[in-house]
Amino acid sequence: MAVPQGQRLGWWLDLIGAMYAQLDIDPPADTDTDIFGDIQFRRIGDIAFTHLRSNGSRLRRTPERIRQATEDHCLVLIQREGRGALVQDGAPAS
Repeated sequence: MAVPQGQRLGWWLDLIGAMYAQLDIDPPADTDTDIFGDIQFRRIGDIAFTHLRSNGSRLRRTPERIRQATEDHCLVLIQREGRGALVQDGAPAS
């Protein structure tokens, strides 16, 4: 699905919020780079699987977003390419 350039960040934020959790998403640091994302979805019984591809963006789950959340999920992330970091309460998490 092609989304007009001026609507992509908002559309991606809505999609990620619907699929995973309420998050704040910062676009790529390089302002000349447009946001890119693709999600494939499959359900097997009660378990939902997604395959997500996107360019470098920063995803944050802020206290405000946590308070707004109504979902009850367990998220398992397997990163196959690139670089990722998890920070919780300002400290690297492992």
